[in-house]
Amino acid sequence: MTTFDDLVGRSAALPYRFPVGPRNRLADVCVTIAEQEEAAEFARAVRPIVHTDVLELFSGFLDVKRAAGSATERTLYAGLDVPGLVDRLLHRRALVFCGASDAWRLTTGETGAGGFESVGTDDEQPPLILSSVLAYDEIALSALLGVSVPTRFVNRGDRQNLGRPAAPGTFVRDGIYVGLVGARFERLGVMEWRHLMVTPEQNQPDVGPPDPLLALWARFYGHARGFPTYARAVGGEIGRRYLDLGSDRLLDVQAYARRLRLVVEPFLFEACARARESGRKAYAHVVGLGLGVWGVHHEQASIMTDVYAEVLADHPRIGTWISDLDFSWFPSGTTCGGIRDGGRVGDVTIHFSGRAPADPIEEKRLVVAMYAWDGNSYPGNEYWEGALAASGDPAAAGCSMIAELQNPDVNPAVAARNLRSYPAE
Repeated sequence: MTTFDDLVGRSAALPYRFPVGPRNRLADVCVTIAEQEEAAEFARAVRPIVHTDVLELFSGFLDVKRAAGSATERTLYAGLDVPGLVDRLLHRRALVFCGASDAWRLTTGETGAGGFESVGTDDEQPPLILSSVLAYDEIALSALLGVSVPTRFVNRGDRQNLGRPAAPGTFVRDGIYVGLVGARFERLGVMEWRHLMVTPEQNQPDVGPPDPLLALWARFYGHARGFPTYARAVGGEIGRRYLDLGSDRLLDVQAYARRLRLVVEPFLFEACARARESGRKAYAHVVGLGLGVWGVHHEQASIMTDVYAEVLADHPRIGTWISDLDFSWFPSGTTCGGIRDGGRVGDVTIHFSGRAPADPIEEKRLVVAMYAWDGNSYPGNEYWEGALAASGDPAAAGCSMIAELQNPDVNPAVAARNLRSYPAE
């Protein structure tokens, strides 16, 4: 059983350094025996979360790579089952991975930009090799995993919090922080760009047998005949399935909504589970996932909030354990399936606000907040470069304990053996 001393010892022994300035590490915050025991309990209760449909995708991915992967891939995946793949997706991430150039820092200290496209191929070069890091094909999978972390907060969690402890009473003392990943359109031709965008250059008729991995993803997103050609997409479904972005680029809205639902649904079910365990109703704090530099169109925000409305309508029992759903910093005029601020979807009250994740709420509620994570980084991402206000990711690490409690090198609970799959009512 993991103890507080175990956590602090592993944290102190890490080969990479915490940024200078923040004062929110376990050793700083947990002074009394009771606080230390609580932190150890939080650590043991950390769990990855995933949609049940994604587990089928993981299984199909392994089948494809074993049968049609490179020699390097066939060797590595031959010994992996789905839990082994989940552990790999959690443990083989870069420490930092950000920007359109894919700037990276590994836990072993190496730095660079780009090069992940070659991982797993015959052209891979150290330190970016499949045995050590994730390939781009895997990052598309890891982006569908979340991690749910009980944590203390040290401040309200605004973008400029910088890890500085605030006065008690100005923020919620503890809650659940869930790292989730939106659709990343920052790099052309990979990840969600390849699966959800339609362009003349990318979406051409197949010449020869179709790529089995692309065929797997196409089926996953509802394309029984494979991803559409640009000509077929333009030929009659713009305005219904496809959103015209200009410059001969289309967004597959139906597939994008499915991509969002794959993380939204587990988040809401996990909020219910955490609320039930605590005996308090949840106040669910929602942020835009992939709506900033990763985004491609302003309508993505309303597509996202409408997905929440659909999930609430499909699963009305969510209102048994979630009292409030707060959309933080969404564009003015956004609704949740037509419901505006203060309205209700079933038993859930909808809010559109500019609140920070740990802003005070009614005492009898459990804050279950999400933050926008990355599919190929440790919790905090730019936090590990000292860029504490660069995005919501380092801001989340600064206001909470996720830099240690969600860190697989510190907390052994960040593992497939603790995986929760949803939805299973």
